[in-house]
Amino acid sequence: MTTLNTPALVEAQEALKNHLIFATEHPCSLQVKDDNSINAEKRIALNFSRRTLSEKCEEIRDSLQRILGRIAEETGLLCEDQLASGKLVSVVNVSATRKKYDEFELWDVPAAPFRSQPPGGELSEYWGEISAGKDFISDTDNYPWMPVKICEGFVPPF
Repeated sequence: MTTLNTPALVEAQEALKNHLIFATEHPCSLQVKDDNSINAEKRIALNFSRRTLSEKCEEIRDSLQRILGRIAEETGLLCEDQLASGKLVSVVNVSATRKKYDEFELWDVPAAPFRSQPPGGELSEYWGEISAGKDFISDTDNYPWMPVKICEGFVPPF
């Protein structure tokens, strides 16, 4: 399986980084198909201000087109040589476990291999993680502008 390195994607194009408010990623769909292959999708959101999009639309579009070209190039190289490694696209090992619940069976596919490592340094101010759900405010564990996680799973002692 392959995955995208979202922080590297942002760093790959200076125009994106200059105009970006923040970036998030979320592995949103992990399924085992009938032939036992895994179908994985990752949602990447690059958030820009409305003014930036109206004023810098062509520059952002061109940057995204260059990134898509590079993703296609790196994916092609990985298809030819599985030991290859790209900056934006990388190979991940994934295993699924079949679990039986009463009268039906489900596949458990871990999402962790598809998540990018949070960036360090200057780029960390752009990074956010959305765990689950659709509401950014209540579903986000790690905000781009805060250096620490909101909650580490702390259980009150009472």
